[in-house]
This record gives sequence, C-alpha cells and structure tokens, in this order.
Amino acid sequence: MHRICLAIAFSLPSFLFAQQENAPASPGTVPLSGSKFHRNPADSAVELEGLIRLDVAVTDQAGRPVTGLGRDDFTLLDNGHPQEIVAFRAVSNPHDRPESSIAVLLLIDALDLSPNLAAFEREQVAKFLRQNGGHLAQPVTIYSLENSRFFLLANPSRDGNALAKAVEYDKPINGLLFAAPGSASPVLLGLRAIGTMARTETLNPGRKLLLWVGPGLTSSLFFHTGTGQYPNGIFDHIDPRAPDVRTLIADRTSPKDREDIFEKIYWFSALLRHAHISIDAFSVGEDNETPALAQTPSEQTAATELPSDRIRYTDLWKPFLEGAPSAQQASLMDLYKKVLTVKSGGLVLPPEKDLAQQMTKCITDEGSYYTLTFDPPLATQTHEYHPLKVSSPRQG
Repeated sequence: MHRICLAIAFSLPSFLFAQQENAPASPGTVPLSGSKFHRNPADSAVELEGLIRLDVAVTDQAGRPVTGLGRDDFTLLDNGHPQEIVAFRAVSNPHDRPESSIAVLLLIDALDLSPNLAAFEREQVAKFLRQNGGHLAQPVTIYSLENSRFFLLANPSRDGNALAKAVEYDKPINGLLFAAPGSASPVLLGLRAIGTMARTETLNPGRKLLLWVGPGLTSSLFFHTGTGQYPNGIFDHIDPRAPDVRTLIADRTSPKDREDIFEKIYWFSALLRHAHISIDAFSVGEDNETPALAQTPSEQTAATELPSDRIRYTDLWKPFLEGAPSAQQASLMDLYKKVLTVKSGGLVLPPEKDLAQQMTKCITDEGSYYTLTFDPPLATQTHEYHPLKVSSPRQG
C-alpha cells in the first residue's frame, strides 16, 4: 500500500484559515472567527494561490518516492468535504526556488535518558552526519534538549563532519534557549522545544523536516520518564504486581483545563503549518517486545472513541489519531509526541538499533514532493477544528 505523507497534514482550526499567513503570537491568542479574506485581483494576475498550502510526499508499496503525478491524481478533503485544488506544483529539484527548498532540523532529546542511551543517541546522530563523507544534501540545524534545558547546538550547515564534532563535543554555540524547573513535565518541555524551533522557522522559506531523536515508550517500572512516556493522569496507578499493564481511566479534566489544552492544540497546529514543518520521530530505549495490554473502560471509550477491547500498551496513542479534538473533549494525548508527529505529516519510526540508517532513509524519501493549495470554507463558529486529508485514486 502506498503512503501519502502530508506536511503539514494537521487538523486545522478553521477560524485560523481566514488569517494571513503569519505565525500565531502565543497559545493564548484567539483569532476572530468568521472574518473574510479578500483576494487582491493583482495577485491573481501573477500567480493564483490558495490560502492554505500543503506539501505532499508520495511513496509506492516499496517505499520509493512517486514522481510524475498531476493535479487530477489527488483528492483533498477538508472535514470530509472535497475541496478545489487552486494551485499545484510538482517539485523534483527543491533547489530551484527558495520556497521549494528543504532544510533539516535535528533535535537530540535526552530528557531523562540513562547515560548509556544518551551516548547511543549521539553516536547514531554523528554516524548519520558523517555518511557520504560528511557531505549533506540539505543544511542541518542541531538542537539539544537535556536536563530540562534547551540549546542550539549547531547552526545550519552542509558540513556533516563539523556537525558531528559539535554533537560529540556537546557544547552549545548560542547559549541557553530556555531552562525549566526540575519539576516541569517532560511532555510539556518537548512541546516547548518544538514551539521554539517552529517560531524561528516561520521566518525561513521552504519545507523543514524535523528529526526528533529521543526517548521512546517503555513499560519498565523504574525507567526514564522522558518525552516518550504518556502524560500523567491518562492511566491508572502502576500495580507493582503487574507493572507492564495500564488501564485508561475516566478523564476528570475540568472544562477550563480542556479549553487550555485545546488552545495549545490549535496553536501548535497552526504554528507547524505556518513554518512548513513535518516531524519524524525516532525512539530510543523503547521496549517494543512487551506483550502488555491495557483495558479500556466504557466511559473512556465514549469520550475518545477508543475501542472497547484491550490495546497494546505501546499502541495506546494511536486511537487519538482519529477524529478532530474539540474544546469539550481535548486531551493531553492530542499533544502527545507520536500523535503530534503523525498529524504533522511525518512518521513514527519503529524502534531500531541503526537510527542513522533510519534518518538517512527519511531524508532520501523527501527529494521530490508536491505542493497543493486551496481556499478553505469560512468558519461558522469559534472552536471549529477540521481534519485535512489528501488521497490518490491511482493504484500502486
């Protein structure tokens, strides 16, 4: 089965659609709904564009990029309704135009990782950077998140050998971007790091691929609690007699807290789209062999459309990919690392010892892509959040 990867393929709050293409100021800024956008006739005479731009990568059954597709080979749905594709471009050489260029952001996330896993993470990143003699096809910027601190480790460069030395030396070149109290949630620290990078990248043209190399899920009772772990309060307490089993509990989040979570959901949605960032997540230290299953109670099933049968612990994030969150049912799981990754149009890579090979494959697959633009319908009320889907009727 072929894969169509959208960047950004996020569900989008439709009251943001009527705004101009500038990044939201903060999660607390709520745009006015129902405002109208007036297209300048002079703009249409130059080149007709839609309000929303989506970058789409297509692969075949073997995972190879598919080229040669046209506008009629794609179907675009907003909230399940077909939309006219206003502008279409096939990009085979991203260097032809600044807006078609591709850059790579690399986040080394070692929050709460054991020293040996953190060292493994850096070794694999350095190995990736030194491939092909250290000659990189795209400029790479490197960030580091560890010990509740977030740094810029290396400025954009195509010199993989120099970047690898920066990773091994691990000395920030541009000072501390932010530090958080030791009690801060790793999940929220990861989100803050993503938001910091995205705000910077809104000023730069072209697509950006964010390779998030960091902690994965684990069922171990005494292991790390980094950004790969599920947020607190989603599951019941750990039973020492069965530490590998979790049960989803009825969500008791207050309506006010749900609104705050929803605000963050649509803010990150819009911000990643404005910055043209898609995320690929690579898991370090994830125990993918556990047979642990979690029981889903009926009250949680009704709230989040989770299946009523038992789910593998490592798969409990997947049901949150379905549907569009609302201000009444928003959950921290809607901002969970892997959910955020898939909804950005990226991939959640399975646990693998050779992370360098995985990263290389992700970069290679992005050599050609398609750009679609469209004009979404105006919002009829506040807090509308629409899923966007792109499909291709062609076989193979």
